[in-house]
Amino acid sequence: MARAVLLLVLPVLLGASAASDKPETPAAVAPAGEVRHDVKGLSLRIDTSRAYPGGVLIAQVRAAKAIGPASFVLEGIRCPVYSGPGGLRALVPVPLTTVAGPNVLGFEIRGRRGRRRIPIDVAIAAREFLVRRHAIPEAKKELLQRLERVRDSRLVLAAIRLESTAALARGTIVPPVDAAPDPVFGAAETYLDATFVPLLTDGLYGDHHRGLDYPVPIGTAVAAPAAGIVTLAQPLAFAGQAVVIDHGRGVVSAFFHLSKIAVAVGDKVEPRTVLGASGDSGMAVTPHLHWAVYVHGVAVDPAVLASIDLS
Repeated sequence: MARAVLLLVLPVLLGASAASDKPETPAAVAPAGEVRHDVKGLSLRIDTSRAYPGGVLIAQVRAAKAIGPASFVLEGIRCPVYSGPGGLRALVPVPLTTVAGPNVLGFEIRGRRGRRRIPIDVAIAAREFLVRRHAIPEAKKELLQRLERVRDSRLVLAAIRLESTAALARGTIVPPVDAAPDPVFGAAETYLDATFVPLLTDGLYGDHHRGLDYPVPIGTAVAAPAAGIVTLAQPLAFAGQAVVIDHGRGVVSAFFHLSKIAVAVGDKVEPRTVLGASGDSGMAVTPHLHWAVYVHGVAVDPAVLASIDLS
């Protein structure tokens, strides 16, 4: 997908910008919850209130002149700047593997005169996660030998890394079922005699649980948390019957272990559109709905996005 974006000119009383391939002076840390950087025609505001593993930085940009394609980079993940609520903005995910402490958020603009790079100092807070150990039921162990398990994980990986530029979602996301989730996001998981289960579920490395689990009865209706387009809807070895929705601009939802799928690839869904029913398909050790949200291919806590306008 082309990442060029037609950016709005926002008035800011700053000096004229200049192109350079050299990093500029790091920003100073502002009062808790925000990092500010004003330099050479740019005003950058970084909301760090969710700066912890599995969280999201909200990076806003104001420019004295129109700027070319721009992006932020954290832990090697490039996050494009789009026009959103309040102006130009990027959602920057904090990977679950990020070490707490000082870090550098990079900002880059590409223009005719080259690249302009600005490093911004940010602090990542520590976060504690649970530890879970699973004994795979005998009836599920045959899934470990399925030849399609690697192919299936790659299908999910391709879907969650989708970077469409359209703003498909509007407003905030809402939970897909009317129930409280188990507090298992980010939990370090071990499957006895099968350490590769998390990897072959969504194709991402690491043993952290990359979503929320809702312990609802089999057959519970599962609704879309926001508007989007269905990009995957099929049974998979480890994820079970699965649905993936592209909400636009790098935000993707995935629903695993369904008992029924009620949508097809290419369907446009609105908030609360029924996607299917919960179940225990795939490598589910108990009946539940697994809901994961990925931002630019990185798993984030779905609860974090509940207060962020995705329009």
